[in-house]
Amino acid sequence: MFINTNCFIENDHHIADDIERISELGINKLMLVWNSSSDETNEEAKKNILLNSEKIFSEADRVGIQILAEDFDSLTLPCASTKDLILYHKNLPGLGFTFDTGNFLIHNEDIYESFELMRNNIKHVHIKDRFSATEHSQAVDPGTGKLPIKEIIHKLFDNKYNGWITAELPYGKASIDVYKETYDLIKDNFC
Repeated sequence: MFINTNCFIENDHHIADDIERISELGINKLMLVWNSSSDETNEEAKKNILLNSEKIFSEADRVGIQILAEDFDSLTLPCASTKDLILYHKNLPGLGFTFDTGNFLIHNEDIYESFELMRNNIKHVHIKDRFSATEHSQAVDPGTGKLPIKEIIHKLFDNKYNGWITAELPYGKASIDVYKETYDLIKDNFC
């Protein structure tokens, strides 16, 4: 499950209740989407994220929910790059990463370097491919773009990854053949 933190921040007194309800649903991982207000600088937003996340983490820890953050494909979110995620991890012990293969390209980050920095805390994986580094570049069928999808899947296996792998297919354009090919790509290379 994922949730936009503005829902929590704006209604701080509901955090404990919301986390409790999420737990009652049997959800044990929660991916936060950290946003900022339009009048905050990126540095102010990062400071506020750390401050506001403490209560979320405390409540989630109380009921056994792992908090995750992702490298988003946005140049404006204050949590989108590997550098941002590493900063949050240092300040929010227990933060896990959702490793999204298609988003490192947006930030001109080396996917292998990012993997090495995040490898011990990867708790969920999104397999996505792209051709372009522009923020709004469309995802393409995994394995058909310019990202080393097969190699990353091998690295996950070598790292003893045992969590979920989610395929993010091109939005609204995937045929049954694409689903099958993506399944085979993951299954055949996770070894």
